[in-house]
Amino acid sequence: MSKKINTDPINFVRIVEFIHRFVFKSTVIALLFVLFLFLFFYRFTDKIFSNDYVLNTMLKTNIYSRQCLYLHEDDPELITKLNDFYGSVENKNLVLPVFFNNMPIGLASIKDIQLKKNTYINILLPILLKVQKSVLNERARLIEINSRMINEPLMAEDFAFIDALAEKYNVKLKNDDFWTYVDAVDELLLRVDVIPASIALGISAKETGWGSSRFLQEGNSLFSQWTFDESAGIIPLGREAHQKHVVKKFDTLEDAVRSFYTNINTHNGYKEFREQRRRMRLSDGTLNAKRLIPTFFRYSTEKDYTEMLRAIIVNNSLERFDNYTTFSTKYRNICLTVL
Repeated sequence: MSKKINTDPINFVRIVEFIHRFVFKSTVIALLFVLFLFLFFYRFTDKIFSNDYVLNTMLKTNIYSRQCLYLHEDDPELITKLNDFYGSVENKNLVLPVFFNNMPIGLASIKDIQLKKNTYINILLPILLKVQKSVLNERARLIEINSRMINEPLMAEDFAFIDALAEKYNVKLKNDDFWTYVDAVDELLLRVDVIPASIALGISAKETGWGSSRFLQEGNSLFSQWTFDESAGIIPLGREAHQKHVVKKFDTLEDAVRSFYTNINTHNGYKEFREQRRRMRLSDGTLNAKRLIPTFFRYSTEKDYTEMLRAIIVNNSLERFDNYTTFSTKYRNICLTVL
């Protein structure tokens, strides 16, 4: 007698449901795995790309969506490639919105002095222009508030803006009456203004040896600013036993530039610079770097420091960069870190 096979329809339904669940779960797991791999490799793709591909393809064609890319320090031709990249820009009067977080260490060993200087300027100029634009935006709103504060009441956001700038630029508000704010705006107009790019470039070049200093390589220090907090700085090798100062270090080059601006626009040692700058604004509105150079006599204890600064600016024609005010729109804003 043959064995009867159970063909109850309910068993087939269960089997089909099981297969469907298995396939669905497998598909979900596979998709999650693929997504994980994509995210994992996306995180590190910018470290895999070659310097040539980053400079000649990614930056020039804007095919990469991330805001930051990496260049490899171990490339012996990195400085030459950077020089070629900047040299390929069509309009030489426009600044590329490419912002380096740090200077290539290899810049210190470059024997070709002109190549070294060109690279240093190309890296630092966009950052200077970026900070200049942010300060000019603050100044423009301050001028607008100043132009109407006598004839009409200020809004709450106007007072909040003045309060924020007063704290940023170390302007003391004695109380909250109207005339205190009038005085504060007048003092802020003295402080909230730009430093000519030629002077900033000249001081930075002098302090870093065009990118060779240990303070720059180890702490993004562009202007050799001092601090007495050893945890926030680098101890100079020649510091005497009784001295306590260190050279301030920064997370990025932009942080160093912003700190330099704050120092020059607030410290009493540069009051003469600020007053001379205001006189120029009231005269014809333009800043003359050469006439402002002597006001930096307190920046260093070196004898004839301002004459050395003037020589750097004149010999390298740095004043031409005072007229660079616009970023190229052909390139999108992007930051670069050299690893």
